[in-house]
Parts: sequence; C-alpha cells; structure tokens
Amino acid sequence: MVRTIRGRDAAGSIGEEVVEGVVEAGRNGGQVWCVVSARGEAARDVAGPLLRNGRQVALLAPDVSPFAMLVNEWGDAVLSAEIREPGILSLTDALWQIEENFGAVDVIALIDDSAEPERVQWAADFFAARWPAADLVIVNPMGVGVPERTR
Repeated sequence: MVRTIRGRDAAGSIGEEVVEGVVEAGRNGGQVWCVVSARGEAARDVAGPLLRNGRQVALLAPDVSPFAMLVNEWGDAVLSAEIREPGILSLTDALWQIEENFGAVDVIALIDDSAEPERVQWAADFFAARWPAADLVIVNPMGVGVPERTR
C-alpha cells in the first residue's frame, strides 16, 4: 500500500495532522518503521508519536543529532543511521544495521520537502525493493512534487 500525506503547519514544520496521518497509516500492524528524511527535525517529529505507540523506529538522515533525545528516552526501540553521502554503499550499510537490529521493516516513511519527483521515486523504488512487503508512506509537507507512480 502506498499513501501520500500532505500538509505543513503555520511555522513551516510538519503539522500535527500530518504526523497523526502518518501514525494512522501504520496502525494495521506496522511495528517496525523506517523513517527517511533529509531533515532530522522532520523525522524526529514523526518518530515521537510512533514510539509512544509502541513502534520500533529506524531513522535515516544526513545528521542524526536531532535524534539524540529520542535515543536517550527510547533506547533499543530507536536506531539512527547517518547518511552523509546518499550513495548505494552508505544506504546499504544503514539498511543492514536496521535489519540486524529490527529484522524486516513493516512501514517505510519517506519525508520529502523537495520538488524533485524523480528523487522521491528513486527512494521509493530503492526501499520498496529491499522490503517489498512493507507499506510505503510518502510525507509531503509541501504538497508538491509527488511522483505519479506512487500516488
């Protein structure tokens, strides 16, 4: 299943309604989540409610410092992997870490603030190929740039 969730609050962050929509998207048994974002703050905003609902969350971002408090509070329920260079080797290493700690992923949440549909489509294809049984949630705060194939 692929869902696209759009919206942003007045401050320009992912709005609470968007976060609720993401959490709702995984209520059908999605215990292990992989949240991918170019902005750690956005991934953190999504991860908090998931953790409070008993999910395990892997966070992939170029900077993992925004996840420090989540890791301190939730311990082994959180895994953060820094992807400084979005090459296949660093991504594969991060996915290996996720599988080593959590096993298979049930829900992939791609947080996209860009207007680059090709980039979102590549990421969707890459993660879906690794975990074909996982649901895919595309969080698009800007409401633009979502590729037609994933709608």
